[in-house]
Amino acid sequence: MVSSGDLTQQLPASSRDELGVLAETFNAMTQELARARAEITAWSATLEQKVREKTADLEQAHRQMVAVEKMASLGNLASSVAHELNNPLEGILTFARLLTKRVRRFGLPPEDERAMADDLKLMGDEALRCGNIVRNLLVFARQRGVAFQPVHMGPLLERCALLMNHHARMHAVELRTQTAEDDVMECDPDQVQQVLIALMVNAIEAMSSAQGRGEGGTLALELHPAPGENRMRIVVSDTGIGMSEETRAHMFEPFYTTKSDARGVGLGLSVAYGILERHHAAVDVTSAPGRGTVFTLSFPVRQPAPPAQQATNFLEGTHA
Repeated sequence: MVSSGDLTQQLPASSRDELGVLAETFNAMTQELARARAEITAWSATLEQKVREKTADLEQAHRQMVAVEKMASLGNLASSVAHELNNPLEGILTFARLLTKRVRRFGLPPEDERAMADDLKLMGDEALRCGNIVRNLLVFARQRGVAFQPVHMGPLLERCALLMNHHARMHAVELRTQTAEDDVMECDPDQVQQVLIALMVNAIEAMSSAQGRGEGGTLALELHPAPGENRMRIVVSDTGIGMSEETRAHMFEPFYTTKSDARGVGLGLSVAYGILERHHAAVDVTSAPGRGTVFTLSFPVRQPAPPAQQATNFLEGTHA
């Protein structure tokens, strides 16, 4: 039975003669063989686990290399089209400013003149923001600094809601905003607005009838200061189709998209994630299929000083 592989067998070793000693030695041998087999089995399982881990690491490295190649291609593409896009954007901005001056000479009622001037100003501001978005494509491929400044986040959220209001109404989506009084934090307002717009566009599309839903939904944009934690939280929530675990695991990867048509190439959330990293912000995503999605963005109220500035402050404190 031992020779067939059953190492649990033990011989009776009750006598103290030569056969008893032989039986004890035989039993010790089978026990040692069983222990060695258990070690080999354990090492084999460990080796298989290590192989799986290294295989996963290699696959991840391969995906990263593919992403690097794509980002390099994106950088070349952005560099080549930036000039071509900036020319028409500059034309839009110029004519928006020109029309703003002409409106004042039309003799319109004050309310109409104010409404038209506001629309033209919004057009010009968005043309400028389009230029910033083009530059952010370059940011995606190569890092650059951000223009941090104290910003009242309430008006910024209201502006995002204003920009997305028409798009939301087209898809029967109710848009809600909630602001707060203590709403000042250091950030680059254009880049934070870009993040919020990207999240809001995705949320509206997740609730639109184009995604197989017959009704709209609710998109909420909320501001939650946390003074005790020195943080500012912005929550973007929707009642859309939600995301699976696989989608949540890959949603920030460049060029990953769940859209089957040509409406997106999977760069919106990738660029947004880069902006959040540069703002030292944390992002938490809660979602499940059929239960909507909640993005919680947690920003520091004050941005940490750059390493050089921190060193300067330390030396000044030492001299003091």
